[in-house]
Amino acid sequence: MDAVTARGKRRSGAGPAFRADRERPRHSFLELPATAEAVPRARQRTRSVLGEWRLEVIAETAELLVSELVTNAVKASDGLPSSIGTPPVRLLLAAGHHCALVQVWDASSHMPAVPSVPDPLDAEHGRGLLLVETLSAGYGVYRSAGIGKVVWCVVETPRLGHHAVCLRDVARPYERPGFQGRYQS
Repeated sequence: MDAVTARGKRRSGAGPAFRADRERPRHSFLELPATAEAVPRARQRTRSVLGEWRLEVIAETAELLVSELVTNAVKASDGLPSSIGTPPVRLLLAAGHHCALVQVWDASSHMPAVPSVPDPLDAEHGRGLLLVETLSAGYGVYRSAGIGKVVWCVVETPRLGHHAVCLRDVARPYERPGFQGRYQS
């Protein structure tokens, strides 16, 4: 849900654009229904939050990757049993000074994999994780505590050589149990 400032201006609720404490990353969390409307809402949140965090330079790439990951999460959630209907999908954004970590949770235990042989170019699906692999500085998947999984990726500014700094500032998802993925260093 969006926050409203004292002057009535809508903000994403993600917090201040800068923090004096360089050790604490910035975070934004959004829970969405596992429906087609989740994708544009997740893209809008990503654009808004990265703008507030002064990471506009990576917003377009991050939006595209969020779109792919949320689309996959919505598809994975379709038909899952739940006492309240289809389980939601969750988007968590975190940022350091030169990067953003995108994490998308869904309730499915099925672990996705990048296909070893790409689908034909005219196929309607099957290239999402290849896109994530190509455009991100790192990506992966891990089983979450309880149920479901988290698929994550890191988007960095065009500055070279910040991979280690980025993950130190934001998170270390690749050290979680059950990690599958890669990180370029």
